[in-house]
Amino acid sequence: MTKATILFIDDDTNMLHGLQRMLRSQREDWDMQFVDGGKKALEVMAKQSFDMVVSDMRMPVLDGASLLSEVEKLYPGTIRIILSGYAEEKSLLRSVGPAHQYLSKPCDAETIITLMDRTLRLQRILADPRLRSMVASLRNLPSPPSLFMRLTEAMDNPLTTSRQIAAIVAEDVAMTAELLKITNSSYFSLTSRVSTVEQAVRLLGLETVRTLVLHAGIFRQYDGNSAGMLNIRRLNDYGIAIGVLARKLAQKDGAEDSVTLQAECAGTLAGIGMLVLLDNAPEQYLSLCEAHSSITLPEAEQETFHASHVELGAYLLGLWGFADPVLEALLLQSHPSSCPGNAKTPLTYVHLARALGPPVPLVGPAPHDERLPLDKDYAHRLALAGLIEAAPALFSEKRP
Repeated sequence: MTKATILFIDDDTNMLHGLQRMLRSQREDWDMQFVDGGKKALEVMAKQSFDMVVSDMRMPVLDGASLLSEVEKLYPGTIRIILSGYAEEKSLLRSVGPAHQYLSKPCDAETIITLMDRTLRLQRILADPRLRSMVASLRNLPSPPSLFMRLTEAMDNPLTTSRQIAAIVAEDVAMTAELLKITNSSYFSLTSRVSTVEQAVRLLGLETVRTLVLHAGIFRQYDGNSAGMLNIRRLNDYGIAIGVLARKLAQKDGAEDSVTLQAECAGTLAGIGMLVLLDNAPEQYLSLCEAHSSITLPEAEQETFHASHVELGAYLLGLWGFADPVLEALLLQSHPSSCPGNAKTPLTYVHLARALGPPVPLVGPAPHDERLPLDKDYAHRLALAGLIEAAPALFSEKRP
């Protein structure tokens, strides 16, 4: 089995030696190099490829944000992690674009190993390195211009409240994913994962969110043609509807609050891989959506791109550090019976929402409707007949 290659960068040699000692137990699994400074790191990377780079933020000449921006440009498939002290919050905001995840200093060995091992294991989801590069190079995903403008106008108004900002962000799949990515990073050392935009805005604080939106470019408005804008809106509305239905199903089933919130989060983001494909290969994806008929959408995506929107979405949110139950719901949503055990999890409610709720609004000029097939073996194993019967009424309810 090939070892994962990881490059650690810090201008403090004592810190590098400490990292070497801390991670000695990983030498059988990781091929690690340690260099002092950003310029040296680029010299090393010109001679050898790395699966991951982990950089300190505060360094002379070339700091962590600038270094990771160069790595992103030159080696887009490389996983990029930033190390930063909490006192460096303002400078950390500069790394929002090029960094996939963030670690706060000081950081213990268990935290580093858990985050890095989990992130490296994501490579099994996408076998094609070209696809991994495509997803890893994403800074953000496009949002409908109308929502983007509403948000920036609200941010410019000093009377706008946190709740109002959260309400606007929650209307958009791409904005929701990006904000939760930042809030759930190890940098903020939260005791539990955040699953809602309102929680994220409250924890980050309105001023930090304002800085992220207006100065750090956390969100991006779609700037393509009108047909593309319509497709972005369709997929966005679809994600919100799936999230709402997944939440209602979980509530109907008496699930714990944490499971209900994760189900809504995973449901909202369940189709984010379609947004990735539409953003990166719009003409090819449109052709695929128009042409396929005898096979499901994920199967058609697999034939054309060697991965479906299911795998692409799970890989992206895995890189961004989303919680395991959310990743499981995304990755297994089309075939949940491959998940062992009989426990009901966010996956249960997301699968039912996608199989029984609103159809996928396929993105051709004359879209036809499609749902994921219901996994009958899974439904039988978990005794989901009652939820299946209740789903149409829950779906038809007006959103509060």
